[in-house]
Amino acid sequence: MSSRFLCECGQRIDKNLFSGNQVKLLIAEEDFDRDFAGLSAEELVQELIMKSLTVVNCQSCSRLYVLDESEQNPVRVFLPERHDRGK
Repeated sequence: MSSRFLCECGQRIDKNLFSGNQVKLLIAEEDFDRDFAGLSAEELVQELIMKSLTVVNCQSCSRLYVLDESEQNPVRVFLPERHDRGK
């Protein structure tokens, strides 16, 4: 999977964790509760990154993308709630 994709609004989104584009990691609580004794700091970070989901927010339309490249359908999209619906 490429390190970039297009949002549904047309905005280009970079999902490279080290690009400085406000990419975030979503890490399960049970991954924090493990015993990390014996792991170096580098090994710990690598392990947490590999188990995490990547989260990217579109700066144009505020869609939230949750990326799990270990799944067959790796992209889940969440739209911000609009409070003006039905008016």
